[in-house]
Amino acid sequence: MMLLLTLRGTPTIYYGDELAMPDIPVPPERVRDPWEHRMPGLRLGRDPERSPMRWDTTTHAGFCPPQARPWLPMGDPSAVDPVSVQLQDPQSMLSLTRRLLRIRRLHPELARGSFHPIRNTPVDCLAYTRDLGSARSLVMLNLGDQPTTIEFAEYATDDLLAATHPRDHSIDLSSLILRANEGIVIRLNGPATNRPA
Repeated sequence: MMLLLTLRGTPTIYYGDELAMPDIPVPPERVRDPWEHRMPGLRLGRDPERSPMRWDTTTHAGFCPPQARPWLPMGDPSAVDPVSVQLQDPQSMLSLTRRLLRIRRLHPELARGSFHPIRNTPVDCLAYTRDLGSARSLVMLNLGDQPTTIEFAEYATDDLLAATHPRDHSIDLSSLILRANEGIVIRLNGPATNRPA
């Protein structure tokens, strides 16, 4: 989500992405998608991504009345927290998505600024700056399943804008440990003249 919402272009968030809803298994007798009916067994249908939205903790997750049958299976209720729970959790995927959308609106360099990849990052890491006029942001993503250290002493930071994991607002870019699957967005100080190749 952080990568999507810090790159140029129009971001597309598919139904359920904001909750990190997983695809669900759909037995053949419950298939609704015409494509899957025409070519069964090839997994070309879209039903696994169209499971009912999980709004709350009631029967059928608030998607339909308790006495009704949802058009597709609900999937495992323990796989993802519903909207009502995620709204109360500042570390949930829904809260992160809302935070990223807010900073994208408040910091136009994330939506319209130039993109400058940073090439000297560790394996499994992606880092880039987004620049628009004097506004600069740095995005760092650890896409791996192990912590890694990134050293960007040449950058001066103003503020932590968003993080996928709880963090102090004080960031030391001379030796920053990114946890597994962690991403952060930082507002930078100074002109865009010190980009490492």
